[in-house]
Amino acid sequence: MKNSFKLKALCAALAVSAASAASASQIYLDIGTNYAAGTDKVCDTCTSLKDELTYKYQSTTVITDMDGSGTITAGDAVSTSIGLFGGNELGFNQVTSLNPSQSFGVYADNGYGASKDWALTFKGENLLGTVSSIAGGVPLLSYGAGGLLEMLLTFNGTTFNNFMDLVVSFGGATGLGTVLFGSPSFTAVDAGYNNLFHAGNGVSCNGLTGFKDLMACNPPPVITFEASQDTNVLISQFSSAGVDGQGRARFSVSTNHDGSIVFNVPEPTTLFLMGGALLGLGLSSRRRAKQD
Repeated sequence: MKNSFKLKALCAALAVSAASAASASQIYLDIGTNYAAGTDKVCDTCTSLKDELTYKYQSTTVITDMDGSGTITAGDAVSTSIGLFGGNELGFNQVTSLNPSQSFGVYADNGYGASKDWALTFKGENLLGTVSSIAGGVPLLSYGAGGLLEMLLTFNGTTFNNFMDLVVSFGGATGLGTVLFGSPSFTAVDAGYNNLFHAGNGVSCNGLTGFKDLMACNPPPVITFEASQDTNVLISQFSSAGVDGQGRARFSVSTNHDGSIVFNVPEPTTLFLMGGALLGLGLSSRRRAKQD
């Protein structure tokens, strides 16, 4: 009987885990100005509902030879900078589209685009990780927690508002590209446009749907992101980067990438199912304890 209960408890726990598994949520962006007409805009100053954002960016990764082998091997330390850092230009580092993208008046973008009225870009410096393996002479990288990506809004291509940060929880190579997982943060961002991103799946806090407002709710929904990108291996540039303070050799890898990002906002039904599963597990445990 005890083993039977343990099996039921395990199944209930797995059900809770499955209910809480992230799935991509629709979002929309509210820039606060009506830049362009659109029949399916969520509001006059909004885009239509979007499934994902696509982007392109440049990166430079410095790899430190931790084992003194003189070459890049698994276990070597990694520090990566991406996007609009250093002298990188907006033309090579930006959110290229809000998908589905505007087409003949539907899937409204409300004037989005670097050649139009407003644009999004990002930068991240010193994302720390390790070389997980070498495949076909190419180092595959994994990243740990704590990396920070600054999301930037611009109306002129020269001044930028850091309206939201993305905090990396973990990431690594999949064999088809690199993935990063994490969550938004508004702890140390610029004022203004902090609720540019909105949940489009019915989740709200006192009628508010902006990401910052939602994360200030009590309790807040756990908003997460999943980013996936590939590497243009054909133009990757490998070079020596001298030595670090301990005399260990360093190598530099510079390249560019294309990718996409989705956001996950737990829907009320998901939260209800999770609570129901937990409650059921608790009641079952009490009944079993009384029987024993």
